[in-house]
Amino acid sequence: MNVQVTAMQPAATRPIREGWEVKGQRYGSTAELVDRVQLGGPELGIYRRTELAPPNRVKGGLIGAGVGLVASALVGLASSPGLLVGLLAGAAVGAAVARPREIEKAIIGTLQRNGQDLTFTPNNDATRTLTLQPGTSLPGALQPQDPNGLSLDQIRQLPELGWAVPTREAQIERLKKEEFDVIVIGGGATGTGTAMEAARRGLKVAMLEAWDFSTGTSSRSTKLIHGGVRYLEKAVKKLDKEQYDLVQEGLQERSSFLEMAPHLTDELRLVTPCYKYYEVPYYFAGLWLYDRIAGQAGLSATEVLSAKEAAKQFPMLKTEGLKGAIAYSDGEFNDSRMNVGLALTAAAHGAAVANYTEVVSLTKDSSGRVAGLEARDQRTGETFSIKGKSVINATGPFIDKIRQMDDPQTPELVVPSAGTHIFVQNLKVPEGLLIPSAPNGSVAFFKPFEGGTVVGTTEEKTSLTIEPNTTQQEVDYLRDLANSYLGPNHQIQPHDVTSVWTGIRPLVKDPAKTNTAELCRNHLVDVSESGLVTIGGGKWTSFARMAQDVVDATIKSAGLPDLPTQREGARIIGAHGYSEGLAARLAQHYGLDAEVSLHLAKNYGDRAIQVADLGLNQRLHPDHPYLEGEVVHAVRHEMAVTPVDVLSRRTRLSFLDEAAVRTVLPRVVQLMASEAGWDQTQAARELKDSEDYFARNGLAALQAPVKQP
Repeated sequence: MNVQVTAMQPAATRPIREGWEVKGQRYGSTAELVDRVQLGGPELGIYRRTELAPPNRVKGGLIGAGVGLVASALVGLASSPGLLVGLLAGAAVGAAVARPREIEKAIIGTLQRNGQDLTFTPNNDATRTLTLQPGTSLPGALQPQDPNGLSLDQIRQLPELGWAVPTREAQIERLKKEEFDVIVIGGGATGTGTAMEAARRGLKVAMLEAWDFSTGTSSRSTKLIHGGVRYLEKAVKKLDKEQYDLVQEGLQERSSFLEMAPHLTDELRLVTPCYKYYEVPYYFAGLWLYDRIAGQAGLSATEVLSAKEAAKQFPMLKTEGLKGAIAYSDGEFNDSRMNVGLALTAAAHGAAVANYTEVVSLTKDSSGRVAGLEARDQRTGETFSIKGKSVINATGPFIDKIRQMDDPQTPELVVPSAGTHIFVQNLKVPEGLLIPSAPNGSVAFFKPFEGGTVVGTTEEKTSLTIEPNTTQQEVDYLRDLANSYLGPNHQIQPHDVTSVWTGIRPLVKDPAKTNTAELCRNHLVDVSESGLVTIGGGKWTSFARMAQDVVDATIKSAGLPDLPTQREGARIIGAHGYSEGLAARLAQHYGLDAEVSLHLAKNYGDRAIQVADLGLNQRLHPDHPYLEGEVVHAVRHEMAVTPVDVLSRRTRLSFLDEAAVRTVLPRVVQLMASEAGWDQTQAARELKDSEDYFARNGLAALQAPVKQP
């Protein structure tokens, strides 16, 4: 489609520099580009826009406060009044002298002359061709159209609905035959995010996952999108700039995350109960500052609640001794559905993506530089080579395994930490609950998820495994913790816990620091002498920033084309035609009940149409909204290979109700066998393998009482 673009006048308070780069030649404006560029055919063009962002007064004030405290102590004003004066004076000066900063935004695409017109087709939105004119400014023209109010027929016409992902078998053939700019190892949040980032920049990308997408940590999170309130407390108490920067980055990334996948994300209101009077102003001050740091990326404002108001907003809360509460906002999401969406979006942008493809070894050229790898198809046992100009190690807790393939003597970076969660099906909380000081010294949360409540998390040292065990002690700790904040009529009994899971948080030591015992609170990028690029640490909220940083480092290390990030305006598969009214339109058109319609809209976005069109709209289990059509869709469009893929990561049933999984498993195998062409022998093997998996994981492994369906 052709879009006529009109010029945008920059605000006087935000000076803007605009320009273009084509074949190494720079043009100072769109007018100069239109007048002077000579094209023999399609050429890569980069539009650059540099804005002067307003000064960060909060950051300047915090830094100034720290300097003021130190200065007061040094000049002998170590008494409380002297320190207070120093703190306030430093904060005022720091806020006053805070400097603005430049932010560069870049859009890459193809330039072409069509007669007298010069057109630009952005790589991050290939459905649009923009006609350039003197004075044109691109960002406004490239904003996605508002899909609110689109009918199902209009959604069907969206070009993005035609994005198709090749089969796993076709992806494997590409891996064998082609040479790639970037090979990404790892199909969790970081790996799939990195593959999407690199592919959207225009690089030729391969991505391998040894198991299924998000098999490990990335499907076992607390499912929050947050800046980290506990890091903010440490930043203030210890005047720790690194902690502050971590919070600021997380809050900015929270905003981008919510925009990237509106169907899989929501704002979540959280209540922080206060059982001592001093906690009310203390927690309010911290969470108010949390909002200020978020700035324009903030959500609903923090507010103080009386004890009566807190009990009204969170009726399950223990009211005995309650003095009040603080309510604030963060984000929530469906982690494994997000992970699968990232992998599929990377594939839609040209990446060769394959699950169940294990790295056996790295290969190097004559100079000792990493030049590819040997991989094994875990489904067939076949081993093959993949050629690449660079390799990114994005395997989360398992980065040391790949690093030691590169150099057996390299020191380990990962300090694995286990986080356990329990799911309570019959506890239906209206919003989240933040417990800022849990008995284990960490922060704990209650949050609604898929019709029940998640309670987490623990934080214990653990060993590395793809299937981390959950202990009865951890389950009892979380149940006791929850009950200490719930009223007498809402106590969680052992049989109320319908699912448990444990994820391994990939905490890392920074190799650049002399104190190797100190953990890196943020993510880190490490480039080995052979050119292996490793991305470690981090969290779900910051996956896109991690992807941008590691691709930048890889481009520099491998001498790849310096293509800028395309994060601005990025959306994943399913997001382009989604709106809050989609569920109602699905219910009306397909005759689905409200629970199922909402489930399809929130889990698949505009792709819910593809699921419903299959006509397999019977529930797999009467207590849950998952449909038989989702099994077929997962095999046909989402690269699901095993029944566990479907029940744990394409749907979330095994994370909600482990007893229900055993009931529906035979029907899931039957549907997958029909779609994938399994014979009776393979179908029986898949059923047995899945039964074994569920028997050694979750509640079954604990031998705890399980509520029968």
